[in-house]
Order: sequence, then C-alpha cells, then structure tokens
Amino acid sequence: MSRKKASSEHTRLLFVPENSAIWLVAIVGLSLSFAALLLIQQQLEAHKILDFEWVAHNRIRALNHGPDNSLSAITTLRDHLVASGRVDGDGFRVFADSLLGWTAVPAGCRAS
Repeated sequence: MSRKKASSEHTRLLFVPENSAIWLVAIVGLSLSFAALLLIQQQLEAHKILDFEWVAHNRIRALNHGPDNSLSAITTLRDHLVASGRVDGDGFRVFADSLLGWTAVPAGCRAS
C-alpha cells in the first residue's frame, strides 16, 4: 500500500505549480526542435529540387547541342567538297574520319 501511495505522491510532485516553469520550458524546447526539424526538411527538399532542375537543364542542353554538332560536321564536310572541287575517296575518308571521330572501317567491310 505504501508503494502505491509513494508513486502517486511522486506523480503529484511532477505536476505541482512549482514545476510549471520547467514544463513550459520543456514544451517550448520541444516545439522549437520540431519547428527546426520541419524547416531543415523543407530546405533539403528545396535543395533536391534545385539540384534535379540543374541536372535536367544540363542534360536537355547537351541533347540539344548533339544535333547541332552533327550538323556542323556535315556542313564542314560539304564545305570541304565545295572548296576542293573534286575529292577522291581516300582523301574524303581521311577528312571525314578525323572530323567525325570514326575509326577506319576495314577494307573487307566497306560497301562497294
């Protein structure tokens, strides 16, 4: 019986008016901690979105420049043909391979 009485007295001691300042500080501290957690979480989400947009922008830009670079190589080949007047197959192949970055095709694999 005395144990029940001691635990009920202990519980009553936690909620006495003298401890109200402690409870107020604890509640305010927990509230501020929770608010800081939410703020940091929102900042991390915003940072992730910005990183994703940056990477997506770079990839889209790279995809857009791919065709431009290919067209530039083709117009350079055309300019080579126009400037040279007449180009033999070997000269054209050397020029085109160096421009396009292709490796030489073995003689047995070339189309006739």
